Formats: sequence, C-alpha cells, structure tokens
Amino acid sequence: TKHTSNMYNSLSTIEFQNTLNITGYSFNINGDYKNEVSRFLIIENVETEKRNIYEIGSIKGNQIKLNVDDGYSRIYAWFNASIDLKDLEKGKYIFYIRTISLNGIDDFGELRDVFLKELPKPFELNGKKYNFSFNKNSWFRLELIVS
Repeated sequence: TKHTSNMYNSLSTIEFQNTLNITGYSFNINGDYKNEVSRFLIIENVETEKRNIYEIGSIKGNQIKLNVDDGYSRIYAWFNASIDLKDLEKGKYIFYIRTISLNGIDDFGELRDVFLKELPKPFELNGKKYNFSFNKNSWFRLELIVS
C-alpha cells in the first residue's frame, strides 16, 4: 500500500462516549465508491510505530462533488467508526485511514480536519488520560496523547 497525494480524508464528527465515535470520508481521485468498499482506521504510536488496525467499512452518504468531475461515484466514500481505546498503550498517536476502492486503488493517508471541529474534552479511562488535538504544523492531522 502506498500513499499518494490524490487521497482525501476528513472528519465530519468526533466524540467520545465510552468509545471513540468518528464519522468522515476517505476517497481517491479516480476511485470508484458506488458500493461498499474496504476501509481501515489505523492508530499508530509515533515512538514505537506499533499500529492498531480497525476495519471500519463504509456507509452510504452524500455524493462528494469535485471541481473537476472524474466520472466516479463517491456515495460510499463515508465511514462511521466506533473504536474502543482502552487497550492503547501510553504514547502519542497519529490516525490514518486506508481505503480500497472498487476499481482497485489502495491508498492511505492521515486523518485531518482543516475546519477544526470540536474535539472530545480530555478524559480518563482505565487509569489513563486521553487528550485529542489537531497538529496545525502537519495539515491539522488528528493526534492523541495517552498518558
């Protein structure tokens, strides 16, 4: 799997209520998303590079319009994930999305939000503290510190 700059990943909502709940979209230019596609949320520890991989699939959402139409559907470019964070070890984490389109484009990229949606307030779970942030020096990618 290789990363290209043709991938677009973004958050629509993010909240924590016993689990991390994220809704957003992930697609590539020239990728076909007219039916359900394979999609994974990857939470990677920056120091150890250990990856926690969760299959999150796809949901039917609104068609995503592009300025230059490539002729492909993005109706299933959307995802809605509920992730249990309690097993994450202490450390700093980056969130990635890997999406495989119906016509075989397999790509991944950082999960970002240039609109800076409200993040869950810091919270404790099983004796560990969790704090989400957007890294403005890395295109507002979503990060998590577990301490």
